Amino acid sequence: MKTLAAGSVGLVVAVMAVNAGNYGLNLLLANTLEPSEFGDASLLVTFLLVTGVLAATIQLATSIAILREPERRDRHVRSMRLFTNRIGWIGGLLLLIISPLATNFLQVDSSWALFVMAAGFPLHVQLAVERGRLQGDLALGRLAGTFLAEGAARILTTVIILAVIPSVGALAVALNLGFIGGYIVCRPRVDRWSWLDLARPAENTPSGSVGLAVVAVTLLTNLDVVAAKGVFDPADAGSFAALALGGRVVFFTSWTLQQALLPLVLSGGSSAMVQRRRLFLGGNAILCAAMVTVAWVWAEIWVDIAFGSAYEQIASLFGVYALGTGLICIAAAFAMLQSTDGNDRSGHLLLLGAALLPTVLLARGESLEAFVEARVAALMLLTLAVGCASKVSNRVPQRATSTCRPVQEGAFS
Repeated sequence: MKTLAAGSVGLVVAVMAVNAGNYGLNLLLANTLEPSEFGDASLLVTFLLVTGVLAATIQLATSIAILREPERRDRHVRSMRLFTNRIGWIGGLLLLIISPLATNFLQVDSSWALFVMAAGFPLHVQLAVERGRLQGDLALGRLAGTFLAEGAARILTTVIILAVIPSVGALAVALNLGFIGGYIVCRPRVDRWSWLDLARPAENTPSGSVGLAVVAVTLLTNLDVVAAKGVFDPADAGSFAALALGGRVVFFTSWTLQQALLPLVLSGGSSAMVQRRRLFLGGNAILCAAMVTVAWVWAEIWVDIAFGSAYEQIASLFGVYALGTGLICIAAAFAMLQSTDGNDRSGHLLLLGAALLPTVLLARGESLEAFVEARVAALMLLTLAVGCASKVSNRVPQRATSTCRPVQEGAFS
């Protein structure tokens, strides 16, 4: 168990380091671009984050399926590879088709940037399967290496490319190049043409409730930036993007811990698993509360250092926005634990909330203040509903499903 715990800590540290590098890159963009230009750049980053959390769905679903049914490990991996090939290429093609329409609606200067982001989508989701395979095999050191390689490649190429061709289109190319680094470290043992195999999987893919929860969290975390881009003028949309960038520190710190520690939570006997689940929820809540408190107390100092005087009007909203993001993290922790048992009640609630949130936000688009206040009020109600649903779900039987089997350390070494 000590080896598994050490691997989990190493994975958390690696992913945190990559997130810190990506965050520093975003701060560089915020300080070198005008608010309207940064709005376009932030939209590309948001697109990357949306597809990234979608990739986390695939990664977690693959790893949990392997942990749950280790004897069917190879079948689960192949099924997920075929599944992601289909959604990667079909989804990327659809994104390419709708890019011109999205360019007009989201007020982006050039559609080429969205074309490039769509082109990188297939590789992104294929990388997620291989990461899920490593996580399910408890090869956490190598998994951490994939994140470090991706982060290093992305940061290095972004700095170099933008120094030569300072444009949003060049930024899109740099953001996508990181996936190649991560995929090289994975080194999946497959036929070199397997990534073109669009055959139908022989069995249902093991996504289920995990996928539902992660997709819902993805939408909740990023739809506000998209809605702001559509309802506000470019300058205000850029200011809101900077606000969201600050709030994402809370989300990605919590979300990274949730993803990295799930194998540790699911390991051991049933009594140990119950205790770990409680620690998982309690630790996540304490972490979120601490980060929101820091954001609220030191908002003006942080905004001045990170963004400068051009964004000083968002300082008064920073704590409120961070609170809303912390609520998403707490609701996500409940939903992720429920999803590992095949329970999708919390996931359905999150998805419903994600569907209704843009309507609430668009109705309060008269000012940034009203927009942010409406967001946090809606998320308070949603988190309360998810918490109550999770408590009820522990008492009311769900449909028949296989729960995660205890994982013996070293079983997949």
